[in-house]
Amino acid sequence: MQSDKAGGKVYGARMPFIFGAPPEAVEKVPFDPVKLYAAIGRWMYPHVVTDGSRSGAAYTLNNGSSPVLGRPGMCREFQATDGFVPEVKERSDARYSWWGWMMHIPVVATMIALDSWPEDESLSDIENRMYVGSEDLIYKLKMGYHSYSLGTDREYFDYQFVDQGYLFITDIWNNFIKRQIKIVN
Repeated sequence: MQSDKAGGKVYGARMPFIFGAPPEAVEKVPFDPVKLYAAIGRWMYPHVVTDGSRSGAAYTLNNGSSPVLGRPGMCREFQATDGFVPEVKERSDARYSWWGWMMHIPVVATMIALDSWPEDESLSDIENRMYVGSEDLIYKLKMGYHSYSLGTDREYFDYQFVDQGYLFITDIWNNFIKRQIKIVN
């Protein structure tokens, strides 16, 4: 237990605690919502957008080509590795990307609604990456994405995630967050 600056008690975490972004790095991040989200955002949106995986095992269906192709910000899980199956080196999965994204969007919306999102340029790189990653994911799910993970092929479309809040989360993105952040095209 530790006392915070306002005299309250904190259980289970040391301040500042360590935010870990394995396997690349462990980043020490102070208990600050903006700095925490910046670290998480860098983890979520690290790649340059492609229409498929490095090997070609995963790809956008219907001859689709992302509207943000070649820009930095593609979701991590579109270009990852399977840690649980050592002989399978590659994972490119729309479902895993969706699961990460559906958690990020309410966090950002809450920070904006509570005036915790900075109005300066301190998160401009994260805002641009979030824009690119979001638009890319939504596009790939609309067109359909032939995923490859755990040595198995699967195809995912946006309608398959309706029961997981797809319409609600994409509405928050399209009609709230996208209007609040600053995008550099």
